[in-house]
Amino acid sequence: MSYFPCGREFVFINIFINGQTSEAHKINAGVPQGSLLGPTLFLIFINDLPSEIVSSVNMYADDTTVYEQTSKTYKDINLASDLSSDLKEVVKWGKTWLVTFNSSKTKLLSFHHHRGTPSFPSVIMDETTLQEANCLERHLGLKFTPDLKWNSYILSVAKDVGKMVGSFFRTRKFLTPAAVHYLYKSQIRPKMEYCCHIWAGSPKTSLSCLDRVQRRLRRLIGDELFKSLQPLSHRRDVASLSLLYRYYSGRCSEELKTLVPPPKVFVRDTRLASFTQRNHPHTLEVPVARKEFHANSFFPRTVALWNKLPADCFPANFNMDFFKRKINHHLACSF
Repeated sequence: MSYFPCGREFVFINIFINGQTSEAHKINAGVPQGSLLGPTLFLIFINDLPSEIVSSVNMYADDTTVYEQTSKTYKDINLASDLSSDLKEVVKWGKTWLVTFNSSKTKLLSFHHHRGTPSFPSVIMDETTLQEANCLERHLGLKFTPDLKWNSYILSVAKDVGKMVGSFFRTRKFLTPAAVHYLYKSQIRPKMEYCCHIWAGSPKTSLSCLDRVQRRLRRLIGDELFKSLQPLSHRRDVASLSLLYRYYSGRCSEELKTLVPPPKVFVRDTRLASFTQRNHPHTLEVPVARKEFHANSFFPRTVALWNKLPADCFPANFNMDFFKRKINHHLACSF
């Protein structure tokens, strides 16, 4: 695929397949897909979209989320009004650049921990009142619910991968145990670990659904190969600690770096303080969590694990492979 400008109004596109070239066709808006320059040109094309928006904006590829949070002085009615104004600017931007936004596919979701479903003021986009959704299905691969709990997402993942494991039973006479073992590690287990650092603090009743899927493999691959599979909880802890190590070392965006809790400061020179400073100089303050929901989120949960690591897990300079090997060994011995 290739495309080239012609004047100021149109871009012409050609398709190349097996040495054959199609006729040039003109396009007057958007960015062609399937080319090397396409992603870069798309980012340039939408880069000025947030400039007229008052609310917070998150953009990842072609997914754009406009959001804001309420406070004691910033009520629901103010938030809804600002969102409607921002969506008006989005539609205006689209008309300027010949891009049509489908308001019927735009979803509105309010996150809260209230009992029941509170009534949220109307948000309007292109003269259409957006209907509040029960959840956001597969937003960047995840399922978001109003209470920000991951039970339904984990259950849906367990159901999907359970069907995949079931297909192994139906085709077991064509697959060796080693082949099933390899396919599980390369195709199924990654689906059960996608973004696991976010939902690893979910209730055990939900996480056990994933454990049951892995245990089913014992009948297919035998005890010896099954023993080589690490527990999923162990792998989730390793993934969370590795991500925190990356953030702590500054190998991330500045926004993520600022979220890392500060080093722990000991007010009194106690025996515990001396021992900690001598054996674990990277100890962090565990974020104060008044509710279980917050205590099980990424930073409070992972920092608590982090502070229990021995000092020899931390290399002098950033080395992810070394850190992973050390925490793998430490957590395996502690399991």
